Amino acid sequence: MSFLLDVDEGATLEATLAFVDSWGSTTTDSSSSSSSSPPARCATPQQRQQEKHKSVTKKPRRKYPNSSSTVLQRRKKAEILALRAQVDQLEMQLLQLQKFPTGNSEIQDKKTLFSDEGPFGPLNWADVAARQYQYRLESEKTNQKLKAILANQVKVQDALRTIVQKSSVIQDMDFVWAEPCRPLVEAPNTMEQLARRVERLYLQADEVFPSNQESAISARATVNQNHPFGKALELASTTPMKCSLEKANDTLWNWFSKAKTLRNEPNLLERSYTLELKSDIGTLEFIKQNFVRRYKEANRVVIIWADSLRLPSHGMQFRNETWMLVTRAADDPQNSSVLRTFQQLYMDYQGSNLVKGAAAAAQESAFEVLGNMYRRFMQAQQNDMIEQTRRVTAIPEVSV
Repeated sequence: MSFLLDVDEGATLEATLAFVDSWGSTTTDSSSSSSSSPPARCATPQQRQQEKHKSVTKKPRRKYPNSSSTVLQRRKKAEILALRAQVDQLEMQLLQLQKFPTGNSEIQDKKTLFSDEGPFGPLNWADVAARQYQYRLESEKTNQKLKAILANQVKVQDALRTIVQKSSVIQDMDFVWAEPCRPLVEAPNTMEQLARRVERLYLQADEVFPSNQESAISARATVNQNHPFGKALELASTTPMKCSLEKANDTLWNWFSKAKTLRNEPNLLERSYTLELKSDIGTLEFIKQNFVRRYKEANRVVIIWADSLRLPSHGMQFRNETWMLVTRAADDPQNSSVLRTFQQLYMDYQGSNLVKGAAAAAQESAFEVLGNMYRRFMQAQQNDMIEQTRRVTAIPEVSV
């Protein structure tokens, strides 16, 4: 009985093994065939599930904004927009030029001015520079003529004002105001009037100092009876200095700056004080206002000095005008210079409250003491300038 069981068990085992062998060969063939071109019906449920999951989770293709095609399209679009804006701007300019016909002529004139084309062919820059230099010379000549005309006009104006202010002219005349001719210095803006007078005197510097004057040391004092303002005292001096133009300028200006001034500016001095001078008719008390200004030029320095001296006790007013010119010496321009001075003193106003004899005596006395004061002043200045320049040249500069 046990033997039969063993035989049955062996047959079952053999059948099982045969079935397993047949199943393995079938699976191998199906896998090899599915790898090449598997039919849909041969796929297992697990494989179908995996294929479905792969198809669902497949990532879409991304588009990058910085690709070459996108950048090229954006660039073309920007260029088109810029060209459209430029076209709109040019159209607006064209409309404006059409509204104003003169604009075309102005543009054409500018093109002609800056063009290199002349009437006989192209011009080089040397010809253009020569032409501009010629224009500059003509403008300078015109400027000099205008300055001369202005200086002459100022002289005529001052002469007319002096004639009108004379007592003999206004005598036996009826005026609306009780005091028709008051002194100029009684106005509150006297210093401003002196400043304007200094500017007018600066325009006359070339007429006062001719270019052919000698440079030797000299000093003279003369009385001019033919002055537009009447009797005038004229003082002139020439002082050669053994120093450069710059040192002579500094020395002269420091000499002016010794006295206390109303305001401190680099090229301007103002003073106002009471001046007492002894004369034949007693002590004369002048109210003096002084204005000095320095003008620096390329090869010279011009100093203009204007004084207003009022004598209230006698109803008189005097005026002093001074020109000072410092230039380079002709024989040694680098180490020598020349100081030229011209000064004139005259009466600017006289009231009508004095009798003829008393007025004449007071005028002569005041004129005499003022003339002596300015004469001593000029002599002291000339001596001081010579002494100062001698010290500068005698003591060598030491650099530390």
